[in-house]
Amino acid sequence: MNTVYRLAACSTFKVNKLVNIFFLLPKLISEKIMKLLRRLFLVSSFLLLCQATFATNVVFYCVQNQGAYEKAGEITTRIEDFVFDAFFDLGLITGNVPFTENNEETLQNVQDAQKALEYPSDYILIINAAYSKQPSIDKKTNEKFAQVEKVDYALFNVKTEKFIFQKTAKFTRCETKNDLLKKLEKVNLDIIKNVTKRVAQGA
Repeated sequence: MNTVYRLAACSTFKVNKLVNIFFLLPKLISEKIMKLLRRLFLVSSFLLLCQATFATNVVFYCVQNQGAYEKAGEITTRIEDFVFDAFFDLGLITGNVPFTENNEETLQNVQDAQKALEYPSDYILIINAAYSKQPSIDKKTNEKFAQVEKVDYALFNVKTEKFIFQKTAKFTRCETKNDLLKKLEKVNLDIIKNVTKRVAQGA
């Protein structure tokens, strides 16, 4: 299993306050305004990032349970894309181990990720999404979609060989795929917020 690395320019330990502002902006803001604010955020982040004396490397590994409904991979890929884009925008050097299906414990997934790494990493983020085996039917579109039951996520410090935090987000059953994606976005935001906060603290 090869590690896929996608690098950003530099890193910081001082962007935590900006993260909360940027990622929690109301969704009613128009797309053009969002793009402008995004650019302003990146410029502000860059000025802070340039003060960093060294870069921080965060590798993440998404896992989904075996036997999940076949379309679960679409949701897991969304999580991967969101996390990578957020880390990249914040200036973290980031990469990911391609997602797999297994029912292993979080620590075993950390060990699997370490074996797959081609370069050293400061932190490993494990995101484990558990899906129902049977599809749900969207009440508005009649489309089949994968129902998320919970998402476990944990940040592991490679140097200290200890977990910095471990959290679980439980999902109630969603009537539509759109409702599911909205809930998932909140979880994604919480993942980024927690990771950035701990990395900024040098945990």
